[in-house]
Formats: sequence, C-alpha cells, structure tokens
Amino acid sequence: MTDSSPLGKVLMFGRFRLDRGQRLLWAGEQIQPLEPKVFDTLLALVEAQGRLMSKEELLARVWPDTFVEEGSLARNISTLRKLLGEGTDRARFIETIPRRGYRFVAEVRTADELDTSAVPPLETARAPLLSEMPAHAGARARVWAWGAILLAVATGVGTWYLTASHARASRAAAPVRSIAVLPLRNLSDESQEYFSDGITEELITTLAQIRTLRVISRTSIMRYKHSERSLQEIARDLGVDAVLEGSIQLTGDRVRVTAQLIDARTDTHLWARTYDERFADAFTLQSNVAMAIADQVQVRLSPDGTNSRSVDSAVYDQVLRARFLLNRSTRTDVLKAIELLEGAVAKDASYAPGYAALAAAYNRFGSVFVAGAPPASARLSAVRAAAHAIELDPNSADAYAALGATSLRELDWAQASSALQKAIALCPSCVQAHVSYSSYLVSRGEFAKAVEEARLSVALDPMSVEARHNLAWMLYFNREYPSAIQHLRTTLEMDPSYVMARWRLGQVHVVTGQLEEAARELERALSDGMRAPAILGMLADAYGRQGAPSRARRIVEELEKRSATETIPPGALFLAYLGAGQLEQAIAALERVFETRDNYAIYICVDPLLDPLRGNGRFEELRLRVAAGAARPPSARVD
Repeated sequence: MTDSSPLGKVLMFGRFRLDRGQRLLWAGEQIQPLEPKVFDTLLALVEAQGRLMSKEELLARVWPDTFVEEGSLARNISTLRKLLGEGTDRARFIETIPRRGYRFVAEVRTADELDTSAVPPLETARAPLLSEMPAHAGARARVWAWGAILLAVATGVGTWYLTASHARASRAAAPVRSIAVLPLRNLSDESQEYFSDGITEELITTLAQIRTLRVISRTSIMRYKHSERSLQEIARDLGVDAVLEGSIQLTGDRVRVTAQLIDARTDTHLWARTYDERFADAFTLQSNVAMAIADQVQVRLSPDGTNSRSVDSAVYDQVLRARFLLNRSTRTDVLKAIELLEGAVAKDASYAPGYAALAAAYNRFGSVFVAGAPPASARLSAVRAAAHAIELDPNSADAYAALGATSLRELDWAQASSALQKAIALCPSCVQAHVSYSSYLVSRGEFAKAVEEARLSVALDPMSVEARHNLAWMLYFNREYPSAIQHLRTTLEMDPSYVMARWRLGQVHVVTGQLEEAARELERALSDGMRAPAILGMLADAYGRQGAPSRARRIVEELEKRSATETIPPGALFLAYLGAGQLEQAIAALERVFETRDNYAIYICVDPLLDPLRGNGRFEELRLRVAAGAARPPSARVD
C-alpha cells in the first residue's frame, strides 16, 4: 500500500479499522479517541505499511512547517502502542528501527476487501456551514447552526432509549434502565477544559429529564476523568447498564464531536455519531453548543419542553465558567462565580439558567463552611434569583431545587415541599433535589422516608461523598447509629479530607456516649477545618459531657471573641454554652438559631443531640414555633 491510496478508504489491521475520511480509529465496535497529532502519526505509518519511515519524514508529515523535538514523536508512538495493546517484547503493529525510524508491520487491508456486513455503520450529521448562513445572521443565528452539530448527541441517545426497545431486546438480556455520561475527552488545548466539562454536565442534565432512565450525577462521573479503567469496570463501579462516551476536538477552523453508546453488560456498541464541520467563530460554538442541545432535546424528550431560548455567547460563557468554579466550592471560587453570574444576568435579564445558577451560588455562599455571608442574607438573594428563574422558565428543575433548598432553611415548609417535589418531577435524576428533599422529610419527622430518599441520592451519585454523607446524616436522625457510623467511615475512606463527615462522626459518637472517640474525631476535624465555629461548638459539647466544662468554657471565650470580627453561627454558640454548663445562655442562643434562620434551625425538633433539653419549658415552646414554621414575605414566595 502506498501513500497515494485514495482518501476515504477504511483501512483494517488486526481488530482495528482506521477511517481516514472520518478521522476515526475503531477497536471492534468502540471508537478510540485520539488527539489530532497522534491520529496523524498512525495514519502516516499505516499508509506506508511495510515501509520504513524515518523520524525526519514523520516529523515533516505530522508537523508540517513547524519545528518540534523528536520527543513529541516518541510520545505519540508510545501512546499508540498502549492503545494498540502492544507489549515491550515484540511489535505486532509498530516496529522501531534504532536510530532510523518506524515501520508499520501488521497486514493492512481496505474495507472493500472484507465482508463489512457485520460492521456497524457510523452515522454522520452535517450542520449548515457558517458560510451558507446569510451575511446578516450574526452570533445568535450561529448558535442554532452549531447547535445542530451536537443536537443529535443527546437526541440520538434519547431517541435510541425511547424507540429502540426491540433492537435492544435482540442484543441485550434486559432493557437499559441506567446510564453514565463519562467526561467528554477534550482533544484541544487545556484552556478548553471548562468547555468540555460544561458540555458533559449539560448532557447529564438533559438526559436526567427522562423519567424512566437513571442518570448518574456529575460528581461521580468526574472521578473517571482521564481514568484508564475499562468501560465495564466503570459501569460496575457506578451500577449502570450503559455508558455514553465521546470527545470534543477544536482544530484550526474545524470542530469535531464524537459520541458513542455502549451496553456495558454485553460490551455491545449501540449507537455512534461523529460531527465534523467548519466554523468561523470557535468561541461562539464553545459557549452556546450545550444550550442548543438542551433546548432541542427538551422539546424532543419532554412533553413539557416547549420553552426555547437564545443567548449572547458572552453571557453563556460566563455561566459555564461560573458553574466550573462552583464545583470547587472554596470561598474564593464561590465569590468569583457570583461575580460572573451577576454580570451574566445584568447583560441578559431574560436568561433563566443564569438566575438558577446564581440562586445556587448564593446558597453556597451562606453555607456553614464557605460562610461568605450571613445565611439569612444569602438566602434572601437566592430566593429572589430562583423565583425570577422560574418566572422566566417554569420548567427549570435547577431553579425549583434552589428555591426548595432555600425555603427549607427559611422554615417555609409548604414552599419547600412543593418546590422540591416539582424539581424532582421535572428532573428525576437531580441529586441535589433528592438530598434537599430528604432534609425536608427528616425535619418534619418522616424519618424512614428521609432515609429512602437519601438512598436514592446515593444510587444516582454513588461516588459522591456529599450524597453518602447525607445518607449517614439521615440514618443518624432515624437513630440507626451503627449504620450512620458505617457510612460516615465509608465517606472518609472515599475522601479523608472531607471535614463534614468527620464532624458528623464526632456528633454521632457524642450522642451514643462514645466521648473519647467523639473528642478524637472532632479534634482532628478541627485541625483539618481551620477551627470552624461549628466544629468548635460540637467539641465543646463533647468536653462538657466528658466532665471537662473548663475546656468547653475556653471554646466559648474563643467564639465570643471571634464574633466581634466574623460571623459566628448561633448554633455553634449554643453547643459551646451547653458544653460549658451555661444552660440559660444555650437556650438563648438556640432561640437566635430560630430567629435568624440559622442552618441548624430545621433540626431543632428532631436532633437526638437535644434529647437532654426535652421537658425544658423554653425549649418545648421553641420546638412548637419551629414546627409551625414561618412563611417568607409574599414578595419572595412562588405560588
């Protein structure tokens, strides 16, 4: 075979086939994502089958008009050998000729020399070229031109799921009921990483709206970014039937998106598409293509999905970057995310996802460990943002989830319940909605239902320390202490630095009377958590129960001193006073928990930690006030 072989031929070697027209490498029925220069290296070697290619010739072929070191070529060869399954003992495909170059030694045939009836076709979609768009179309028209490129990625999976049951029955033992969308591989430079992550998250959110399909959450799947584990191993880890994987590549004036769906139980290739088109504005593509998928698939898959929208590319890019920062959860990142989102909605006040993301950011900013603002202040902003998002898009599951979580902390029981149930109805695989709803149920004394909801969250996000920690927390309220301890220890095995799990483990030990273990865990959490007030308060309570109130009083003094310069949650002071034996001050602090809507307020009626206070007149009156709840002002409610 010579280099003059006509382009477009499919070249076969071993169990691989190389599609030069599509620029794809298949291993059996699976696409093998390759970086552009790695693909070019393989193509050059295969086309020169049997002929020695010098290093100079390969460098000139793969990097024309560009000077690179030989090390770049050596890395490409190493990558190819790993992918082709070659060992170090002998070369089945690529032979190294010392000090000279490389030779492709495997037999190569074209597809037309073989019986290709068993080869599954690769569907290719063509979007309108931007050159074919009217000159006046502008950026918003480009959104829809490029939205078509990725539209079939989600639509194809949804259509496959909804209409291909007969085909699946003939290829698999049972219908596919669960799926994991693996992180799309970024084949461009590192600066585009947030874009590939954002597209992945959008696909998960879109597919999660299929009510009968369990879709694994982002937190779990991101653990497999750059993983070398097989698809079958990942599927077993996550407990899913099928896996969607793919890649995004931006090269020069072209964009390529490849996706394939694998039945992990049988290693069967179910569906694949590749999209390769010219584009004139890569930035517009990157910042809008995920939105185009969500809009079109929503109409296709959801009977309620009649809402359509367009958005300026700069606005969507800011939202995408803000979500990327929110997933890091540090105070600096959350503050920067809020800044980006406030800027986005200022530019486009009609963009509902921007307001929904802003509501989630405000909630995060007022949380215990971020503590960027007093919870009540942060929540007021969150409610307003969520309510505005719902006004713009009544089918925004993210907005209802944010509104429900915020209303819960405000003790607005009716609105919390309705908003969270609405979020789950719109997006059954929305983990955060299930987590918040479990907290609602436990705060209302429905302990068994809360545990069931928390278990569902873990099923949707099995590798998430947050979901597993929440399950342990619900088990604690249901007084299943051994199970709660087991899940907290599992959480810490998954992530030893997850301070909240160690804090809760200390709390469970306090309630069960294992005070030495409690103090040990809380002291360790304190060192890991930079002396967070919530941990200090719990440690003071443990010291008090150990018979060391003087140690608890020192913590009280520290918290009172710090309150002059920083926000100290009244819940932390309550526990510290309790440990120091200052009961009146403790009850007063607990009343402030209710009055200020501190995050702990929803648990006042149900926390086993407060059992020693039962029968106290002030405490019993406070429990009645919490149980009755308190509605927010009418301007902040959503009916």
